[in-house]
Amino acid sequence: MTEPPAVASAAPSLSSEFAELASGERIATAAAALEHNGIRSLLAATGADARSLVSSLLPDGAEVLQQHVPDTRSHRHR
Repeated sequence: MTEPPAVASAAPSLSSEFAELASGERIATAAAALEHNGIRSLLAATGADARSLVSSLLPDGAEVLQQHVPDTRSHRHR
């Protein structure tokens, strides 16, 4: 499996603030704030590391459904 690109492809409706990955410093600050409020944060360096981490937290035999949900934000509803 290949890793996603380092820079996400931004949809036109998304703010440019979210077009690039957060810096390590910003991630560490957010993780520290979560921990300060009693929320355990787990960080992974890559997508593959994150998948392994999540798998290690699941009970044996558990499955995770990966369902594609279409992005309907760009469509106008009548």
